[in-house]
Amino acid sequence: MALDGSIAELFAQLEHFRQFPKYSLERRVDVFLALFIEEFLSEQCNAPVRIIAPEFPLKKEFGNQSTNVDYLLRRDGPSPAWLLLELKTSADSFCDQQLRTYLEARAVGMEALLGRIRTIQEATNHREKYEHLLQAVAREVPVEVECEVVYLAPVFPRSLSEHVRVFTLDAFAAWRPTKRHLELWPHVRQLLQSLHR
Repeated sequence: MALDGSIAELFAQLEHFRQFPKYSLERRVDVFLALFIEEFLSEQCNAPVRIIAPEFPLKKEFGNQSTNVDYLLRRDGPSPAWLLLELKTSADSFCDQQLRTYLEARAVGMEALLGRIRTIQEATNHREKYEHLLQAVAREVPVEVECEVVYLAPVFPRSLSEHVRVFTLDAFAAWRPTKRHLELWPHVRQLLQSLHR
């Protein structure tokens, strides 16, 4: 089978599997969407946007557990910012508590968030992974710039705060990449369009 056929079969299988309960489509499709998110958001923000880390941990108030935002990105240019990006593949997956966590992270800023990650690091057996994350963030200068909450979602929820920016999956599907992975885009685009069904 040619590569194009294999890719088509892979995406057809994702479409089939998403019909089953407990199948977390977001965890499977983010690897494909990540190939295009930087270029898409760079165009939407009129400034270069780069992925810094997936599953960025936001420490919970008690203990050393975390709520993980899907991506931490950095917007460069005249108004640099950290983008806490949450991917939603279903309109009914918005969670008020999750949003409150993201808005609190936005309010306290990156230095405080890094301090909380260091607390988690001290209590885990995966210290080297947290060190890798801390170093990836520390390379971005200045570290203390505004944090913004961004959703990539099927719809624009009415209840979101004014401090949240939403890009719909329809807008993402209507967009076209011009730089990389052009041969994969038609499959990803079809997947994005299917998320409304």
